[in-house]
This record gives sequence, structure tokens and C-alpha cells, in this order.
Amino acid sequence: DNLRIVEVFPRKGMTGLATKSLVMLSQDTLFGVPIAGDYSVFPATVLVDEIAHQWNYYKVMFPNYLAEGISQYTSDLFMESYVDPDTMEERMEAYRKAYADVVELLEELKSHKDNGETIEEVAEKMGLSAEETEAYWQYADYGEVPITDPNIYVSLYFLKGALAIDALRNELGDEDFFA
Repeated sequence: DNLRIVEVFPRKGMTGLATKSLVMLSQDTLFGVPIAGDYSVFPATVLVDEIAHQWNYYKVMFPNYLAEGISQYTSDLFMESYVDPDTMEERMEAYRKAYADVVELLEELKSHKDNGETIEEVAEKMGLSAEETEAYWQYADYGEVPITDPNIYVSLYFLKGALAIDALRNELGDEDFFA
């Protein structure tokens, strides 16, 4: 198989997207910051993430919500190997914090829900849209968000998946994990 990397011109934003044997990067991503040997720059990490999809999504056929976490962790491994070994722990800590923020949001929503407040009332109090609040509302009683819900903060499956893989790595140890 051949892999092609092409520049695309979406209406806005920095974009990276993979399809089988093809990685598409927006002009802002591909040319926004030169890589020039600095693998810590955004274009390098997006490129690694999208190339990782060639294996974990198109070869192994993981569902997208798992493939995103695996690709995220792959780019974290790349950063650990080629930029700075300490970046892995820094990234995992940032992911844990982001996930803790989601859990904290759920706890706050549960409190409002238990007080009989409506989604609209809670959204207004919290400075969120009704749509943002509604996406999490159904999980407030559980205090946990399933990784498979595409209506939830999409980055959650990037973060939660990467954290799960890192927990597996820590449990197995590097020798077995990388065997």
C-alpha cells in the first residue's frame, strides 16, 4: 500500500483527516508552522496521529471512538521518543485534568438535577448552551461518560482512550507493552 499526504482547503480551521492510504491536512496545518526537525510542533503531531489511523482504523478496524484514543496515544509515544521523554507524563496529566473537569461538570449537573432544575435553568446558571448541557445531562446520575457517545465532547475519546492505553502500559510495564 502507498500512503499519500495531500493539502486540502476546508472553509476554516486547522484540519487533519485520514482515509485509507490517504492523509489530508489543511493548508494551515501543513504549512502553518514548519516542522524542520522540530517534532513538537502541531503539524508534526497531527501528521503522526493521522498516519496512526492507517493501522488502527483501516487495518485493524477499531471503531472510531477507539481508533482516536489509539492515534492520540501514538502521537504521545512519538513525542516521548522524539521530543522529550517527560512529555508523556505531562500529556497524561493534562488528559487526567481534562477528564476530571468532565467528571466535575457531571457532579455539578447532578446537584442541579437533584434540585429539580431544568436543563434550560442549569445551562443559564452555568453559562452553557442548552445543547451542551443536554449532552451531559443524561450521564449526571452516573458521574461517568461513556467513550462511545459521539454527542459528548468529541475530544473525550481522544483523551479517555489515551489514558486507558497508558494505564495498560503502566500495568504491563514497558517491556511487555512494547513486545
